[in-house]
Amino acid sequence: METQSRSAERIVKELGFASLPIDPFAIAKEKDIEILGKPLDGCYGCLFRQDDEFGIIYSKSINNKGFINFTIGHELGHYFLDGHPEYLFPSGDGIHRSQSGFVSSDTYEREADFFSVGLLMPRFLFVPAMNRKRLGLEAIKELASLCLTSLTATAIRYCNLSETPTAIIVSSENTVDYCILSEDLKEVCSPWNINGRGVLPQITTSRHHRSSDAILNGTEIKGSCQLIDWFDDAPDIEMSEDVIGLGAYGKVLTVLYADELIDDIVTEDEDSISF
Repeated sequence: METQSRSAERIVKELGFASLPIDPFAIAKEKDIEILGKPLDGCYGCLFRQDDEFGIIYSKSINNKGFINFTIGHELGHYFLDGHPEYLFPSGDGIHRSQSGFVSSDTYEREADFFSVGLLMPRFLFVPAMNRKRLGLEAIKELASLCLTSLTATAIRYCNLSETPTAIIVSSENTVDYCILSEDLKEVCSPWNINGRGVLPQITTSRHHRSSDAILNGTEIKGSCQLIDWFDDAPDIEMSEDVIGLGAYGKVLTVLYADELIDDIVTEDEDSISF
């Protein structure tokens, strides 16, 4: 989905944004797209079209500025990305109810999600900011505050651009919803193997799923684990494990990370083996 993020970044540059945060409302205004907050049932955002005019509706039930921005960015993805308007509005007019936030397996929804990530956190601005931050959840929280983006979207962008081993895992009811890996971790394990799998009881993340209050209150826990605890095909290396509840969404965000390059960690482990 890097193509969609790159497309969004080009738009940010073309519109002259030179610092964070990126304001999706301003981008919509530039394209004469009206944005309204209204009660919505069953979705967080909609894109509507009448003739050549477009508008965006976001749910007034969203009480998180970062997720509002992400929702607007997602709808802008449906507007800007090649083929999306034609697919979503085959008769020319209508309303499309989006499933944003990386919860849908639909190609068009996933593309709009990654467009929103690139729009709100363009690489040319995000990476310099990222390199000044700490590792793990603390860095992600600081970046989310800087970019005015949701914690989950920021974590995914952070993971995609991290130079050190990082995994982002979103889970609900003690079951993995999805996983994102940094480029170096993709070389040694697969994210698809754990989707839909239960979280092992000895892992720090599992402690969150035993307390609905911890999830609802956004409680944070720090721990550690072995990478192989999560990924059967991974090398047996130690990772830091930061965990936070995602409030009313009922989900848990887990950040696995190490402060060394994966090749260096694996080499150290091999050197420690004696015969």
